[in-house]
Amino acid sequence: MGSFLKGKVRPTSIDTGISLRDRHLQGRQYFQTASYPEIILESKRIQSKGKNAYEGVFDLTIKDIRKEMLIPFTAIKNGNGYFFKGSFSLDRLEFGIGEKSLVLGDEVVVWIEFQEMK
Repeated sequence: MGSFLKGKVRPTSIDTGISLRDRHLQGRQYFQTASYPEIILESKRIQSKGKNAYEGVFDLTIKDIRKEMLIPFTAIKNGNGYFFKGSFSLDRLEFGIGEKSLVLGDEVVVWIEFQEMK
């Protein structure tokens, strides 16, 4: 039996420290949280790359757009489960998040940290 990871995040949890900006990010120009309440990440394949190091091919779904992402991550034994940590880059425009801008970069780095839930 192989390993499988699946995670969800609600963009309504965005907290930039500026409530007006948070509401703007949840609106129609960015995450459209009324129509798309979750961002989903599901593994398709996971491969060991050495002690505690892994690389996974994941489907990332933001709004109604699904793209395959290659994500390196670590898995460290923590109590009865594992703590996972990784990061990857994406082009926000490919997911329909905002528009081309002189002040906003197109590439976004996403950091993921979570504890396995049993």
